[in-house]
Amino acid sequence: MRVVLSSLGLIFGLSGVIIGIVIILHPKPFISPYFGPLLLSASSVMFGYAIWSLYIWSKNQQEDLKNRILSDSSQLIAHWHYNANRWRQFSELALKKGRKATFLGLWIFGAILLLITVLVMYFNSQFRWSALQYAFIGFIIFMALGYLLATQHQNRKRRIFLESIKPEVHLSTYGALINREWTLPFKQSNVDLIQVDKVHLHQETCLCFTVKISSGEGDALKKHHIPVPQNEMEHLPKVLEAFQESISITQQK
Repeated sequence: MRVVLSSLGLIFGLSGVIIGIVIILHPKPFISPYFGPLLLSASSVMFGYAIWSLYIWSKNQQEDLKNRILSDSSQLIAHWHYNANRWRQFSELALKKGRKATFLGLWIFGAILLLITVLVMYFNSQFRWSALQYAFIGFIIFMALGYLLATQHQNRKRRIFLESIKPEVHLSTYGALINREWTLPFKQSNVDLIQVDKVHLHQETCLCFTVKISSGEGDALKKHHIPVPQNEMEHLPKVLEAFQESISITQQK
């Protein structure tokens, strides 16, 4: 429920900001001169609160998952430690790929949003080219905020992955805990682990965890890759077997 309300707050907040700017730049005699600034201020507060609320929700989710992984030893399948240099080399390549995908997705979504706005205005019989500036205002606001949030997210992830002196990963049926800070959920209200495979990535043997993420728009698949330490290779078949058993139990429920 919190996620739904926060998402609505993002939508209405951003819409209010754009409308407030439009009213301030082009005041109308039948609109109070105080309405534009008040709408802009209130919408900015709503937008900021919605972002903060989603951030707190995400942080609480990660903290809850972290506590479950560390406290419930009965669900812990493996606890791996890594050579710092090998871990850093693998993480550098993986983070670089993830960063490119994040910002590419942001630009594609922003471009689609701008294109739809321009097309709607173009085919509107009451279209005025001066209104195009408002579309660009909205586009710039969206891209600036999106870039800021994505950059902060990527910087935090990079710090957790690369600055640890003794890299370690806890693998549980609940999820993976990387360096006791970063969590990858395998079992949550909208997340289910559906497949685990042994693969090779960036010259390392890895476990590939495929999770299904359910939402109102359908299901999406996401893959997480965890490298296997050299001294844990002999135990890998048992780890795979334990996860396959966990998946079978979940699917039977």
